[in-house]
Amino acid sequence: MKKYLIAIFLVVTSLGNSFGQRVTLEDVANHVGTGSQVTVCGKIYGGKYLESARNTPTLLDMGANYPNQLLTLVIFGENVNAFPKNPEAYFLNRDVCVTGEVIDYNGKPEIVLRRPDQIQLNTGVMANTNAPRKETAKVVPSSKPTELPKTSSTPKTAVSQKPSSTIIGTSVAKTSTNKTPQPVSSLTSKSTQDDITLTGDVYMRSGPSFDYPIVSTVKAGSVVGVLFSSNGWSQVIIKNSNGKDEAEGYIKNNVLK
Repeated sequence: MKKYLIAIFLVVTSLGNSFGQRVTLEDVANHVGTGSQVTVCGKIYGGKYLESARNTPTLLDMGANYPNQLLTLVIFGENVNAFPKNPEAYFLNRDVCVTGEVIDYNGKPEIVLRRPDQIQLNTGVMANTNAPRKETAKVVPSSKPTELPKTSSTPKTAVSQKPSSTIIGTSVAKTSTNKTPQPVSSLTSKSTQDDITLTGDVYMRSGPSFDYPIVSTVKAGSVVGVLFSSNGWSQVIIKNSNGKDEAEGYIKNNVLK
């Protein structure tokens, strides 16, 4: 029984030495020279490798940047290979928990790290501070007028197709760069094949292609007179409340319902 009690005492003592008394960064200076093991957690704000200094130490600044750090962590060159490569870069901007004896060096508290198990990433803190947040995009119904083609749509007025270079007396070359809509004054002599009242807002373009600029947004309830339909587009005249021609352009057939 006595042997078991001794064994339990050694295990408890070993665990106490491994983890140490938990203290805060602000309080760590009060434990300088006590000879006891403490565990302190915080962020690494800076670090540097002093290649030309004796023992080639790597210094990690904890709690703030040098020279305002609250605690300095030291890894000497003889031990550095036991730690992650380039610890001054590996631990930078990470939250860690370190365990060791706090000593004084030039008026600053310091812990010498000789084993990699003395410094552990504080994953619980990092999950809240360093991990990027994934924001779920909000789905908002779009009020944007539509002109996307639908596979099941059919032009309301079916007419025989004419060469795409000529549409009701208006020359529109396939590669033309002239995308200026016709003036209203030129619309008065044109007759329409069909008049359609729009049930939703649609875009009207200056030519029969998505490459042409948008002339205007035709509001729901507007009366559209169809002049000609070809290749999925219709040349139309927008009529005002008095039934007179107001504007001319091109609308995708699938939205003429």
